[in-house]
Amino acid sequence: LKSLLLWSLAAIITLLCVMYQDKTGPTYPLEGELTLCGETVSYKFQRSETIGKSLKVVLIDPVPGEVSGHVRYRRLNSDDRWGDARMKRGEFEISRRGRSEEVKGMGAELPSLRVRAGKYEYYVYLSCGGEPFSVTGEEPVIARYKGKVPTWALFIHIIVMFGSMTVAVRTLLEAMVDGSYMKLIWATVISLILGGF
Repeated sequence: LKSLLLWSLAAIITLLCVMYQDKTGPTYPLEGELTLCGETVSYKFQRSETIGKSLKVVLIDPVPGEVSGHVRYRRLNSDDRWGDARMKRGEFEISRRGRSEEVKGMGAELPSLRVRAGKYEYYVYLSCGGEPFSVTGEEPVIARYKGKVPTWALFIHIIVMFGSMTVAVRTLLEAMVDGSYMKLIWATVISLILGGF
């Protein structure tokens, strides 16, 4: 009974960690709200995309008509000249982990990088008739490009990683209750190695 309870607790803790990481990890779009022309406007800036797809940087409707903006971008840690993309009104498809959504608003699309793990750094400048300001201040938004992964391979990777995290948490719980955990340590190491591939 104790073992079943510890496995259940380990699975719950792992699930909570996965949900937290999914919402806060570096590949999750940078989201928030800001005040423009006296109105609250939501934004969604992509921080991860698949090679071959443009990177979307979007203010979500309703966006006041007086708002204008542009995005300055270049490859991270490069001597490239800064590119400039003007934000325009329209519909934008934002994808993440196999899911996509259509967003209406004002945005820019940065051209796709062609190398796996290639990264952009970019600043979003907005104005309401006055001096433009950077949404993120002096800190750039970092976006990473990834190669396309077959759905079946991604599914297996996720299952193995979830399993290895569960075993790792279960090992910790066993150690905390002064149980026998040496076999669990080996299972954790092996599952983490498998999950890394």
